[in-house]
Amino acid sequence: MDIAFVGECWINKEGNGTQSHPAFITRSEVKKGNRVVGYCKKKLRTEVKVILNEKSMVGVEVWGKKLMGIYADRKLAGERWTGWISGLEGSQAAVGDWNSHNTAWDERTETGSRGRDL
Repeated sequence: MDIAFVGECWINKEGNGTQSHPAFITRSEVKKGNRVVGYCKKKLRTEVKVILNEKSMVGVEVWGKKLMGIYADRKLAGERWTGWISGLEGSQAAVGDWNSHNTAWDERTETGSRGRDL
């Protein structure tokens, strides 16, 4: 693994620090209230460019590919939700916690409006 996104990541009381690993560095802003933190291996620090750094979405570009780490807050709904997911356009991969459900992914659950939108 070279790049990781962690949702609902622990952030210290000062709002400026989080978990670390000796082989990785944070590539996104660490601040109180952010729901996603992006990491990359130290050896890739110059190749991984942060292109989006929002409270619930971190985007990076590496080797010409756009990758997104997301945390879909349960409070997003309706037009705010569809507008938010439109921000993912152009990315090759978007991973994270979508807080959505669809029977296509899990037969034991009911499909919600977010699952239909996705």
